[in-house]
Amino acid sequence: MDKCLINDTRPASLEAVRDMRQLLQRVLTQQLQHPQQLQRMLLCFSELATNIVRHSAPPARAIGVQLWLSNHQWQIHITDDGGSWQACDIVPLDEHEVSATGGRGLSLITHYCDNYQYIAGKLNLSKLQWPRVFSQNKPHVLIVEDDSSQQRLLRAYLKDEYQVDCVSDGEQALALLDRLPIDLILSDVNMPKMNGLTLRERLNQAGNRRLIPFIFITQDTKRTSMNYSLGFDDLLTKPVTKSQLLQTITRVLSRSAQVYTSVNEHINQQISRSLLPNLPSHFQDWSLGYASRSAGSGGGDFVLCQRHDCVKDEAKDEALSVLLVDIMEHNIEAKFFSYAYAGYMRGLLSHKQQASPSALLAAISNAAYQDSMLSQTLMTCCACTLFANHTLLFSCAGHPPPLLITESELIPIPSQGTLPGLIADIHFSEHKLQLHQGQRVALYTDGLFESGGSIERRQSLETIIKKRLVDTLSMDIQAAAESCMQTFDRHGGVPARDDALLLLIEPNSGVTKNVN
Repeated sequence: MDKCLINDTRPASLEAVRDMRQLLQRVLTQQLQHPQQLQRMLLCFSELATNIVRHSAPPARAIGVQLWLSNHQWQIHITDDGGSWQACDIVPLDEHEVSATGGRGLSLITHYCDNYQYIAGKLNLSKLQWPRVFSQNKPHVLIVEDDSSQQRLLRAYLKDEYQVDCVSDGEQALALLDRLPIDLILSDVNMPKMNGLTLRERLNQAGNRRLIPFIFITQDTKRTSMNYSLGFDDLLTKPVTKSQLLQTITRVLSRSAQVYTSVNEHINQQISRSLLPNLPSHFQDWSLGYASRSAGSGGGDFVLCQRHDCVKDEAKDEALSVLLVDIMEHNIEAKFFSYAYAGYMRGLLSHKQQASPSALLAAISNAAYQDSMLSQTLMTCCACTLFANHTLLFSCAGHPPPLLITESELIPIPSQGTLPGLIADIHFSEHKLQLHQGQRVALYTDGLFESGGSIERRQSLETIIKKRLVDTLSMDIQAAAESCMQTFDRHGGVPARDDALLLLIEPNSGVTKNVN
């Protein structure tokens, strides 16, 4: 499913372009596996948006940016209300010409962008597209070695089994660790600038890097230079054979994985219990069905609800607010963010006197923007309020759109908005829906459709789950939610790559439905 992660419009200026670029950088830095793709996407946006501000005739008064993510691609949409210009005539460059530009210029867009479209109109639209690149699922090894011949030899030993990066000293290693996740470090001891011992000391001082598996490799056969109090996982003496190196790395990574899994399972059990929903199966003239799965690798999808008093047609009534949240990262730290956010949002829901989903998302976004701890991670949210007479209000913040389920099709409900916490004092739009008998609405987190390990598997999973949502429309709503999640179990991969959550909502019909 396509989801809009950023949707921002501002008065056209170079300052607006700079601020929008920072929004894109913050989101893409956490989402992209490859730094080169990040830089190319930011470069294309900056070049195109800057030229729109500077050269549109008549000048653009407003400029907007949207960041879209689907199963197979990223898209950046740039809108402006200025005069049409010759952006559609950008000339492609060959490799020699790219080098000659010094890395700047509009023509680079066609070189660094997978597909570019310009649509002139009352509101001009520029579309930039890139393929979604998935990680190779190989452990990532960093070799820290100043001898280039040793670098080549060690890389040759490891390249078939691991992703490998090489640097020449400890300073370069620390710089790379700021940009890339590393699963194991293989380091020489004696190097210029920063040697291996100092690198290990620096990692010990950084709490989030202290536990990265670390192997020293040295020519000191007597090992007199080693400081064993630094803490490391193994020590190899040069020359090292391929089989010796592979066996050592396999053993160290296996031991690290066992410890991580044990700790992670314990934390998952403790925190996941606290995130279990308190959803009612019935509320006034509504029925609800819920099912979820945890990938067990950190992160955390959760759903909260709260009853509210509301006034409708001068009569006092009750509404139910429902909030779905998906923490976008998938590490153990993200599980703690889930716990922290859940506690804050429970308090916010219980003290919120109005049932407006857009007001709820605005409050969450402002809190995430202002709080230094909550702003360290990204999340998507979908807020929904259930009123009497089968009326729903929706508002989304970076979240995939809710789905209207009918007997013949699924219809996405347009309710896009920017990820919470990126922009101060943001406003979210609302979408109103009148639900009829024989219809349902599905709220979900993106893991339900995106747990496949490749584009093809994700597309296949999405097709299968969508069909199941339609096929189970005649079933009891709780049985339907569980059936869809069982379908997810069969086709989402073992283990699943992401948490998945499904909430189904329908009007009460008074008719007993099948559970099979």
